[in-house]
Amino acid sequence: MAGALARDAGLVIFPPAEVSAQVEALRRAYAPHALIGPHITLAYPPFAPEDEWLLVRPAFEESAARLRVV
Repeated sequence: MAGALARDAGLVIFPPAEVSAQVEALRRAYAPHALIGPHITLAYPPFAPEDEWLLVRPAFEESAARLRVV
């Protein structure tokens, strides 16, 4: 979210490159209008006012750091 405000961005997870390449092939065929690469949306904007996001962001970062790809 570098440079974006919480009201401008959702919360997403980007899959590893080896998965992204496979998904991107499908997206080119079925969703050519996609604006960002393959991702999993966890929360759509605006999911928190900017002042609240600044308070809860550390908890999201901590949780995301524990995610692992299986």
